[in-house]
Amino acid sequence: MKPVRLTFWSVKGGVGKTTLALNFAFHFDCGIITNERYTMLDKILPNEKFLKLTVEQQVPHIPEEHGIIFDMGGFLDKRVKQAIEQSDYTIIPTTSDKLDMQGAISTIGEIKDITKNIIVVVNKVEKDEDFEEARNLLSQMGNYPIFDIRKSRALKNIVDEKKSIIQFQQDGGLMGYTLRSLAEQFEKLTNFITN
Repeated sequence: MKPVRLTFWSVKGGVGKTTLALNFAFHFDCGIITNERYTMLDKILPNEKFLKLTVEQQVPHIPEEHGIIFDMGGFLDKRVKQAIEQSDYTIIPTTSDKLDMQGAISTIGEIKDITKNIIVVVNKVEKDEDFEEARNLLSQMGNYPIFDIRKSRALKNIVDEKKSIIQFQQDGGLMGYTLRSLAEQFEKLTNFITN
C-alpha cells in the first residue's frame, strides 16, 4: 500500500481535528507535523514521530515514500499551503453545529483552488438527522465526499492507549465489540482514502 499523506485543517477550532489526525497517525503508523503552538501531541507521540514547527520554520519536504499526517491550525498561510500541496487529501473536520459548519464552508472556500482532494468529516454526530442536515448544507459547496463520525467517549482511548479506533476493534474483546460501529465509520473513511 502506498504511504498515506493527509492534512487535517480547519479555520474553526474545537471540531476534533487533532483527535482525528492522531487516530490516522496510529492507524497508518506515521508521524505528525503540526504548526499548532499549543498541542498535546508532544505528550503523546515519541520525538521520532512528531515535529512541532516553530513560528519561523517551514514545512519540510517529505519524500513520497513516507507517510505523514499534517495537523495544521490557524489561518491559511504558506505552511498550511505547503502541507496541503504534499498531501493526498485535505480533511476538514466539523461538527453539525451551525457555527462549526460555517467554519468548514469557509475552510473549503480557502483551499478549493489549492486542491480538489477535499474530504469533509462531520465529527461528534449524535443523530442521523443532524448528519443529513450537515451533509445537505455542506454539499452546496461542491461535490466533496462527506463522512460522519459518531460522538463517542471512546475516542479519548486513542490518546490513552496510543491505538486507532480500528486497531481497538481488531484487538477484539469487550472494547472491540463496543467500538464496532465507530470502527465501521473509520473504515469507510480509511477505505476511501486508500482506494
